[in-house]
Amino acid sequence: MNALQSAFHKMNGIEAAISKLEGSLTAEMSFFDELTLNSLALRREELKRIISEISKANCIDVCDYRIIPDGNGKFPIKSVSAILNNFQDMFTSIYGSIYENKARQRANFSHEIKNSSELNLGYSYSGSLGIVMYIESGEFLMENNQDRAIETIFQLLDQDSVDGVRALAEQLGKAPLRHFYEWSRLHVENDFAVEIKWKRGDQTKDEKLIQPADFRAVDSLFESVSAIEEDQETIRGNLIALDTSRRTFKISNDRKKAISGTFDLNFDWKIPHEVPGRYDALLNRRVSRPIWSETEDVSWTLVSLTPLS
Repeated sequence: MNALQSAFHKMNGIEAAISKLEGSLTAEMSFFDELTLNSLALRREELKRIISEISKANCIDVCDYRIIPDGNGKFPIKSVSAILNNFQDMFTSIYGSIYENKARQRANFSHEIKNSSELNLGYSYSGSLGIVMYIESGEFLMENNQDRAIETIFQLLDQDSVDGVRALAEQLGKAPLRHFYEWSRLHVENDFAVEIKWKRGDQTKDEKLIQPADFRAVDSLFESVSAIEEDQETIRGNLIALDTSRRTFKISNDRKKAISGTFDLNFDWKIPHEVPGRYDALLNRRVSRPIWSETEDVSWTLVSLTPLS
């Protein structure tokens, strides 16, 4: 066990002792309990100083991730573990995109990138739920790629415009944005706020407090941003439904499954059409692809029908 791991191990013991003592206290604290609590608090501060010195001397960055629950004060294990897993995936994806200096559509990163972005558990503490993680950057630089990854996460959280989100999507690619969205959604679903501090030594390089409302706002913005493609296509097939009251249609052919949609504004629905009947159907196709997802939504509108003799 190296010096840092030893300090983390001792810190876990101190935090557990403080939590246990605070949980057993009554309204009136005895002199002995107060003395013990003060002694433990002093020891905790000393260990924080030691961890800070080791971090600075060995180019180790520390991430203090404090989860703040809603009024019920509960921390479901499944939710907490999913949040931390997604935070790691997001951090690796964004780090990888920055490291390679290219947009990544998929998260199939090399072992080098995964190892360089792997966050390790240091210790946990009470007072909400704090998880302290660390990563060995090996760089004495004022700013490294791990720092830029955290900075980018905070930039994503600060977005308030479609153009801003699209610019970051073009820079990072779908994989980082998908992991960011999944991480953010978990905080929304569990109504968890989070305070993140990114530190080295006694210097806090970056920090942010994100409330559930902040997560909801950025989620809504992400969900409104999609890449749109539009084109026209002629389909030869069987018209199997044409509803003029609902302005909908359905046509099938041998090459594709049945296509359903609505009338285009230019479609002359007053002209009689035989149903079923053979037609060349001129269709507008609209493909919407969310910038954070691999899925796509396809919609069709009917422009015209030319009967086949």
